[in-house]
Amino acid sequence: MTVKFAEGSRSLIEGMLAPFGGPIKGKDLDGEFFSAKTAFELEWFGDWQRPLLYHHGLDQSVKTAVVGRIKVTPTDTGLWMQAQLDSAHEYAAAVAGLVDSGTMGLSSGSVSHLVETDPKTGEIKRWPLIEGSLTPTPANPEAMAHYAVKSAEAVAH
Repeated sequence: MTVKFAEGSRSLIEGMLAPFGGPIKGKDLDGEFFSAKTAFELEWFGDWQRPLLYHHGLDQSVKTAVVGRIKVTPTDTGLWMQAQLDSAHEYAAAVAGLVDSGTMGLSSGSVSHLVETDPKTGEIKRWPLIEGSLTPTPANPEAMAHYAVKSAEAVAH
């Protein structure tokens, strides 16, 4: 997908947050994969309530600063995410520049004691979605971030 702006916006981005399967024999770089059966527990939070972080809060400069809020939509191929960047945030311009660079991926975050994975197959059975992150190192390289296309096109995804 080519990077596009939504009606001149530089604050709305979108991409596949949690694609089903993966690039390595159907798995991600950790040997695991989401499927249509994964319980993401999306009803736990409403639209735009989950935070958008940078690199899961692991970056020493940005830390756990919430750089935006996300909305996720289940599709036939995974969880599609729209993220509204907080344009007043001190890191907004830097985050937008990283998205512009085409080097950012997406990664979903949960909490380990709630996650259930099949140890034999690597299928992630339960992954309560707590946060979405922009990251240069997604576990599934197919989770790429882009500026949002027009909303009618996003629904088609």
